[in-house]
Amino acid sequence: MLIMFEPDPPALRCCRTNEHPGSGEVFKFVPRWDKHDEDNIGNMQDVEGFGYVLYQGGERITRPAGFLSPRSQHLLEEVVSLRPARNDLIAKAVRYWMERCPKVPHMLFCETAFFVDLPRTASTYAVPYELRGKGIKRYGGYGLCHEWVWEQAQLLLGDFVRSVVSVYLGDHTNVAAMADGKPVETTIGFTPVEGILSAGGCGDIDATIVFELRAAGMSLEGINHVLSSESGLTGLAGRPCSFRDLMTQQEDPALAPVREILRHSITSYIGAFVAVLGRVDAVVFVSEHPHESQGFIRSLCQKFGPLGPKFKLEEAGGEQDPILTEADSPVSVVCLGYNKWTTMAAKFKDLLAKRGKNG
Repeated sequence: MLIMFEPDPPALRCCRTNEHPGSGEVFKFVPRWDKHDEDNIGNMQDVEGFGYVLYQGGERITRPAGFLSPRSQHLLEEVVSLRPARNDLIAKAVRYWMERCPKVPHMLFCETAFFVDLPRTASTYAVPYELRGKGIKRYGGYGLCHEWVWEQAQLLLGDFVRSVVSVYLGDHTNVAAMADGKPVETTIGFTPVEGILSAGGCGDIDATIVFELRAAGMSLEGINHVLSSESGLTGLAGRPCSFRDLMTQQEDPALAPVREILRHSITSYIGAFVAVLGRVDAVVFVSEHPHESQGFIRSLCQKFGPLGPKFKLEEAGGEQDPILTEADSPVSVVCLGYNKWTTMAAKFKDLLAKRGKNG
């Protein structure tokens, strides 16, 4: 059994991979971990390892997945300030469990490490040099997902695929462009607030809006909350709204314009990323509920114009082919189901096996 942790302030989300992995159970970080062991995790003798999701590793954590050691634990402490609410929870969890179970392997999964070598043209903000020197740059995010997309594209379509646009559809929809397995562009910047609007985040806005809101009497904390938690799909809908709500509540007229705004944002970025790549062999969409998203995906692809994907006829029920286009389509369009827990568990076991072979 693997125990995986993800920060979900003010709580931690936990998933045990000996079961059918889902969204994970949520619990608060409390001192009495022994009680949590007994009530929730079960027999500690069955634990094969621990995994931890780090949302922001800056330029210090450069491997998407790697075993934790005293040295790497020290590096983890150094990046807490980059996303304090989330990184601090993970640092505390690592500290506790490495002391509690020192003989069990512990692995850190870093969501920004895949983008650590993002080209300077894509990662650099046009701000004064001294700010860039303090780490003000675009770090990307959801790297575990986009790295997995590249691997799946190779398996499904063959190694002739050299350029891929990866689109994660969900409450934090984001896009990455990859060439030969390396990221060259992404929608997520210094934080995931930048880019495509999310369930609660505003996405790209004019930075001076912050000053307008401040001048109107809002506190900095209030502005941050509004732009990161009350905007995006929720702000447009006028009520709490998730990506899945948009996909499943097709008959709700209030959500139609929200869907169109999201569609416009996604297609704008896909078009821009194809231009950055110079060509595109595949556009891969991933979602936790891929079947529900297929109609939306096809409507997105209608905007592709010169790319001209040739879609297969839609299948009614039964097993869905992840490749939505014909073999002779100018660009392949793929729709995959993504579960971060199973992805991390597979990576954990693969690296554990490799470490065993290397002694």
